[in-house]
Amino acid sequence: MEGRQLSPKDIGDRKTINDQDKIEKLMLPSEFMHITDFHAIVKLSSFSISETAIPRIFLQARVPHFQDRHGVTTET
Repeated sequence: MEGRQLSPKDIGDRKTINDQDKIEKLMLPSEFMHITDFHAIVKLSSFSISETAIPRIFLQARVPHFQDRHGVTTET
């Protein structure tokens, strides 16, 4: 919360400006535990909350995942 008062010296009127920021939780922490894999909760500025599914696209690996210092490659 923030408040400001303006009072010009030559005019006796005062102007008060109050700003208030309110933070609301989009979801409770316990609700995050129940989101299934490849799903997300989306909130875009003036639109409502929505749940969406993320497409399951897996790409082939182009390089080995791990190469130890002896030159032996290991893939999972």
